Amino acid sequence: MEWISFADGNQALIRVPATGDADLRARPAERYHGRRHRWVGPYRGWTLHDQVTNAGRYDPVDPAQVPDIQRNIDAMEPDPYRDRSRFWPDQAHLWTDERARRRAARLEAETGPDSSHWTVQSYFDDVHELERLRGFTAD
Repeated sequence: MEWISFADGNQALIRVPATGDADLRARPAERYHGRRHRWVGPYRGWTLHDQVTNAGRYDPVDPAQVPDIQRNIDAMEPDPYRDRSRFWPDQAHLWTDERARRRAARLEAETGPDSSHWTVQSYFDDVHELERLRGFTAD
C-alpha cells in the first residue's frame, strides 16, 4: 500500500493511505511507535483533523525522508512512547526560540492559579516541561 506521511517538529510520524476519501482528514491514520511496535493503528483519534493541520503541527514528509525519521524515533530516550508535544532536551535541535517561547507562554497560562488539569500528574508534567523550556530559552 502507498502512504502519505506527515511529521511534526518532534518527529512524531503518522501516515494515511495515499488513496481513499478525497478529504485526507477522513482517512484512517497510523502512527509510528518505534522499532518494537512499529506502526500502530488505524485509530480514529489519530486521523488528520482541522486542529492539527490548521495549526501547522504536521507537515508533509517526502517518502525518502521516512526511514531517517524512523531511525530518529527508534533512537529516542527513554522510549518513543513519551509525549511528543513536550520539549525534551535531546530533541532541542528541532525547536526554535520562537516556538519554545510560544509553548512556554501557553504552559505558564495553563499552570497558573486557574489551571484545570485532569490529574496532579499532568499538572506536574506541564510544570517540568516549562522548566525545560525556560532552560532552553535562557541559553
